[in-house]
Amino acid sequence: MTSKVDFEITVEGARITKLGTTEKVIRVPDDIGGYPVTSIGPAFLSGSPGTNGRTLVIPASVISIDPDALIGTGGISTIRYGGDLETFSSFRLVPDSDCRLECMHEGKPFAFDFMRKHPMSFPEFDDAVLSLYMRLTPEVAISRLSNPVGLTEESRAKYERFVSDRIMPRAEQAVSTGDSNVLAELFATGMVSDADLKRLLERSLRSGRIGMTSMLMSEIRRRNL
Repeated sequence: MTSKVDFEITVEGARITKLGTTEKVIRVPDDIGGYPVTSIGPAFLSGSPGTNGRTLVIPASVISIDPDALIGTGGISTIRYGGDLETFSSFRLVPDSDCRLECMHEGKPFAFDFMRKHPMSFPEFDDAVLSLYMRLTPEVAISRLSNPVGLTEESRAKYERFVSDRIMPRAEQAVSTGDSNVLAELFATGMVSDADLKRLLERSLRSGRIGMTSMLMSEIRRRNL
């Protein structure tokens, strides 16, 4: 349970300066003493040692977070923010470990897995990844192409060049193994051509994968082929 919360009162509401807890799920309160929690200061969890796999839950009332809020905080694998992606991106947080963000974007649930030491915002994340290709993986490129929130045309072109020869081998493997999640993600990149789609259908028919065949036929109908 939370052992201690240090805060200060500002014009907007309460600003958390320290939060001490040993829980796996760290919950930032949305109210302290009748004041809405609207901001979080730097290194606010530095006094909360913990193991890997912790989740940080931040309410939508928080509209300002110091960019150094996560400094000295390891083991945060997921951040669940009650507000929208645009507001969260303005925080410019950089996690010390790989971290999944879950929030809302244009009224719909949004999730993305950010790499450690990279900005949790767009297009800053793309700029950082693409400036140092040794950190770029096919998984990251496909994830951004299939979930292109905040993706610029320049970054899209770079990601597409990086994975252009990897899309079909992955799609063929997904059909062979019956992995519909992978196939759906590849469809979402927009890089599976109509001709490729028909070849995948032929492969699925030969292998007798009923579920895959149905999925491929649905995609063909969606494209009006």
